[in-house]
Amino acid sequence: MKKLCILLIFNTFLCFSQSKTISDFDKLIESNPKDVSNYYSRGLLKASKYDFAGAIKDFNVVIIDDKRNLEALYNRALSKAELNDFKGAIADLTTILKFDSKKSDIYFKRSFLYASQGNKTNACLDARKAYSLGSVDAKSLINMLCD
Repeated sequence: MKKLCILLIFNTFLCFSQSKTISDFDKLIESNPKDVSNYYSRGLLKASKYDFAGAIKDFNVVIIDDKRNLEALYNRALSKAELNDFKGAIADLTTILKFDSKKSDIYFKRSFLYASQGNKTNACLDARKAYSLGSVDAKSLINMLCD
């Protein structure tokens, strides 16, 4: 089984073990379109091949089936960010925080996205929240963004 890793925005690595190809998942989906786990796995594989638009389509299927699938929301947010859809990525990260408001890494990533849009106020708020939840890396963002 191969381990695939790619470096995404925020210096985040997407890594997973995979022995199947996109074609294999296409066949699995064709034979059982209701099994959304195959869409999720194919989405990860597409993202690992830098097909972020295709990955988003697959993650959308998973999220339509289960709006609380935080992994699919997270990976869709990363894929959107890679396509410079920062507004869409922020929306996905915000949805994750509605389900779990204690995720410092989500506040940290959303802070970067706000900053990339020039929204220094929200970037600073999120950096401070990330730091208060234990993200040591957020301190450098606070020093850079907050007055």
